[in-house]
Amino acid sequence: MADDQLNLVDTIPPAARRQPSQHARVTQRRHAHRAIGNVVAALSLLALAIAVLGFGWTTCAIEVTAVVCIVLIDRKA
Repeated sequence: MADDQLNLVDTIPPAARRQPSQHARVTQRRHAHRAIGNVVAALSLLALAIAVLGFGWTTCAIEVTAVVCIVLIDRKA
């Protein structure tokens, strides 16, 4: 009888073996990781612009764009 139960456990689909709200936690973590990556990319672009262009109006425009992107990422995530 133990062998029959072991075979029954192997036939349960993976989705049925999940813990409650496991999918929601995984999805939230995935969105958070993407948001962190996007923020790091925006700040890296800003640092690169400052290093290449120095401080000026062009850099200010890039900075405003980076801040807007970070706010949008924050609202989406």
